[in-house]
Amino acid sequence: MRHYRYITFLIFATLWDAATTYARTPDLSRETNPIVRACGSSWTSVCIIDVLSLILCGLAFAYFTSAQDLAQFPKKIPKDKFLDFEFFEGARPWWHIFLRIPSRRGVSLLQLASLVAFALPLYRLLIGGSNISLVLSKEYEKAFARWSTPLVAVYMAIAMVASIYIHFILRYRKYMNA
Repeated sequence: MRHYRYITFLIFATLWDAATTYARTPDLSRETNPIVRACGSSWTSVCIIDVLSLILCGLAFAYFTSAQDLAQFPKKIPKDKFLDFEFFEGARPWWHIFLRIPSRRGVSLLQLASLVAFALPLYRLLIGGSNISLVLSKEYEKAFARWSTPLVAVYMAIAMVASIYIHFILRYRKYMNA
């Protein structure tokens, strides 16, 4: 059942981004996505990029959900210690995930798959909201013209932090049900 919810979420995020982009700039003259601009700023290139991103996210989600490494973890790890075992081979202070390279084998690829599977659709939802704000508000359009680069960085940061949270929740639930 979870896979159908994810696929629905992924398709909705993609369609939301495309629809709000069309509402903002039907001819793509004001498109800010550098990949679309590099591919010629046509709706054909938008569709190709959307299909490729759907495939990439789907493959990343399949890899993320197929990971069978939780059986190696000790039994009954409390929630506050789970990240230690997720990234390292034993208990470490929680802040080590920001300062050290993960030592548990395969966790870097798993985290990358998690970021691609969850951050990309979340980012598309945020960008879609930004597009709607650009259509509806002249004040937001002025602010976006001046602060677009930092704003996009903030959107990316929000999507990445949210994807790490989703990664943790899904992996912990899977661990507790194993």
